[in-house]
Amino acid sequence: MRWEKEKIKLRWLQMFQGSAAVVLGLTAVCKLVSVGGEARILGVADPIFYFLTTRQLLLITATIEMIVALYLLKGAHSITKSSLILWLATAFIAYRVGLWLMHYKGCACLGTVSQWLPVSPATVDLLMKVVLAYLTLGSAICLA
Repeated sequence: MRWEKEKIKLRWLQMFQGSAAVVLGLTAVCKLVSVGGEARILGVADPIFYFLTTRQLLLITATIEMIVALYLLKGAHSITKSSLILWLATAFIAYRVGLWLMHYKGCACLGTVSQWLPVSPATVDLLMKVVLAYLTLGSAICLA
């Protein structure tokens, strides 16, 4: 019976880490597509990391997301995988809290790609918050 519970837990862990890899890969691709664009916002200084333009921060973030996503797919250590997800999610939460403290509206979480979607910016922002909660809670549960 205990073996069966461990098998279920391992399967859930693999599904969560795989889904996190897909989410991070997709958001990284959105950022990379945006970086190649010409939108004016890409040349503006980021409100938190004011020494970087939005384009530079998107490129750095997309690179980190892609590296983590690849490790989630190819890495061997489940604890390291869940720790990386939690670390990245915590960094995203800290960034969003910083924006909130500055009374800054919106987040360029998907770069300019979000402008192409047939939903409002508020809906995209809510969706990204849900994704962030999923990554945070899922990785914390995996590490518990």
